[in-house]
Amino acid sequence: MKKGLKVFGIVIVSLLASVMLVYCLTAPSFQRVFFWGTVVNGRNVGGLTIDEANEALKNSGERYQLTVELSELEEETLRGEDIGYTVDYSKELKTLMSAQNPFLWGYAVLNPVAYERKPERSCKEELLKEQLASLACFQIKKQNAACKVMIEKKPLGYQLHDETKEELQEDMAFSKIVSAITGGESVVDLSDCYVSYQPTEEVQEVYDKWEKIKKLQNVHIVFKDGDLETALNAVSIVDFMEKDGDGLPLFDESGRIVLNDDRIHDYIGKLAKKFNTDGKARIWEKINGGTVELKTSDTGYQIDEEAIFDFIKESVSEGKSATVRPMYVKEGKGRGREEFGDSYIEVDMSAQKLYYFEDGKVHLTTDIVTGNLSRRCGTPAKICSVYGKERNRVLRGANYASFVYYWMPVSGNIGIHDATWRDEFGGEIYKTAGSHGCINLPKDKAGELYEHVTIGTPVIMYY
Repeated sequence: MKKGLKVFGIVIVSLLASVMLVYCLTAPSFQRVFFWGTVVNGRNVGGLTIDEANEALKNSGERYQLTVELSELEEETLRGEDIGYTVDYSKELKTLMSAQNPFLWGYAVLNPVAYERKPERSCKEELLKEQLASLACFQIKKQNAACKVMIEKKPLGYQLHDETKEELQEDMAFSKIVSAITGGESVVDLSDCYVSYQPTEEVQEVYDKWEKIKKLQNVHIVFKDGDLETALNAVSIVDFMEKDGDGLPLFDESGRIVLNDDRIHDYIGKLAKKFNTDGKARIWEKINGGTVELKTSDTGYQIDEEAIFDFIKESVSEGKSATVRPMYVKEGKGRGREEFGDSYIEVDMSAQKLYYFEDGKVHLTTDIVTGNLSRRCGTPAKICSVYGKERNRVLRGANYASFVYYWMPVSGNIGIHDATWRDEFGGEIYKTAGSHGCINLPKDKAGELYEHVTIGTPVIMYY
């Protein structure tokens, strides 16, 4: 029995010794290969050398491409195979291998470990530069050099034709792309790598001229007087400019745009037609509808053409916009009904009616008899005013002397007065039995009118 136990013990010891011998003889192999069960980046590299593991990890990666963002709406792509893109895990694998204790391989087999490691990334610089040269963003500088920068005449003024773009700082962009590649990034943003186009001396001269043209044609001057207004805009200002042989603005020796005085005066002539009323007929809106054009001797508006010329030329030359009231040498009392105020006499000779307005309301209405048309003594259609008031006056003519109680002259010898010798007023009496030109009223109406009107009250007479 004892002999059997002794033999059994010897066998066990021999087996253990054999196992230990095998274990120890196996351990040195793990000085050059990874423990069985070692996983790096999801790939089992157990039993592989550093070089074998490196190749296995490189081949397991996805194909690389880099999206180059140029702006929010524009991007281009670089493919890894086109730029000689490679990855290398050797450095990380060597670190793992150096930390591996060969005599602990058994423990590692029973307790496998998974690692995540980043490779070293690189590309071939000459291939990268070839690919970058084909990208649109790296061709802008060449395109800018071929672009034609010019000033063009358009219907509404001059425009700058300029197709140049911001240029890429190529060295900066190259560095960012290389950093993105070595960092394993899939996107690189180059929007901050752009700088303004640097013009040549010839192009800069075009830019300088354009700034001066733009400054002038952007001037906006509004001449405004009440509801009446007109604007001096780019079309007119461009017309003011003297032109060279190419139809572009002419510059003097000091670099200022030359303005044509005659064309400015032509424009002011148009202003005069719009704003002047002095010596012009007025448009009157009749009480019963419609309008009529009437002569008047009242002073109206007349613009100061020289003052306006100086103002326009200085403002345009200096590039100053403004809204101004025209300068006048003569000024009227207003425009439209405003010129005559709210109190006036309106005489509708076709209807043979007289209306007296006070504070904008009809205060008096009466039938009248005006000048005899058959004898060519018709009362003139015009705008005038009461220029006198007299009681108990004898009106005298070549073959008459008529006493009137109320006399209100309005135009020369023509006036408004009572006519006690008449029994009727209104209708068509004036056509064959009218006055010598005066406006005849019933006595009571003449007296009422006399009490209210003042010297200077406007009188509007029309057919």
